[in-house]
Amino acid sequence: MEAPKQRTKRIIPPKRVQLQRREVTTPTNQTNVKILTSNVPLTDRGVVTAAKATRFDMSKTLRLDEHIGLENSSINIPEQLPSVKQPVPINSKQNETNERPKSRLVKFIERQTGAQRIVYMIDLSSSMLNLSPLRLSKIRLILGDSLDFLEAQDQFNLLTFGEDIDIWRTNFLPVNKSNISQAIEVLENAQPKKTSLSSDRDMLNALSEISSKQPTIVVLFSDGILTSAGIPDFAKIRSQVPIGTKIFAMGTDMSTDFPGAVIMRNLAEQSGGEFWLVEGN
Repeated sequence: MEAPKQRTKRIIPPKRVQLQRREVTTPTNQTNVKILTSNVPLTDRGVVTAAKATRFDMSKTLRLDEHIGLENSSINIPEQLPSVKQPVPINSKQNETNERPKSRLVKFIERQTGAQRIVYMIDLSSSMLNLSPLRLSKIRLILGDSLDFLEAQDQFNLLTFGEDIDIWRTNFLPVNKSNISQAIEVLENAQPKKTSLSSDRDMLNALSEISSKQPTIVVLFSDGILTSAGIPDFAKIRSQVPIGTKIFAMGTDMSTDFPGAVIMRNLAEQSGGEFWLVEGN
């Protein structure tokens, strides 16, 4: 005899709970209904309540162009808060963010101690004709901006070289608004031009020209191409720099291994100055 198989008990899931109906005993045919639930009068905080029960009549036609709101109600609007009489102080971090940015040239000049005699030397030779106008414009802005940062004790002058060597003024000029404005105008009008001679005057000729002026800083902008020397002799080049003068050389639109860049870097470093290869438009 075989034992009867055990039957699996079927599990019936519970039915969902049915919603129970509740009889409403409150009458719904009222004719008067309040808009708001309170008859409390106006308060000093500006809370508006219904001062009178309003009849709700469905027989009237609803007009969408009618004004919606309370009529003949007086609402006390609180007076405007008094304005702040004392300005809010600006902290030091905000001052730092609003401070005018300084170029590498300005920072170099500011690191030098004592009164400075600065010559801004700009190369306008034929080789500079290939320079992008945007790059030249940026260099002008950098040079003009550095003039604004000079101190009252400093003095400056301008020199351009190419077909000729032109010194702007015979002597160094004091730092004032009039001289700076005139110098910036000269910088804006400075343009490279093709020479009629066999070769232009280069930066070594220009350095020899100002040797007797004994400047403390020479800001040199050039492509570094020499026309007065054959194979560059760095010892000879260094001898052209006036004693006690630091060269801050600037170049642009050239690579770091370009011969002119190598010469200017060597010239600047040997004199205790810096070389800045300005990039970007």
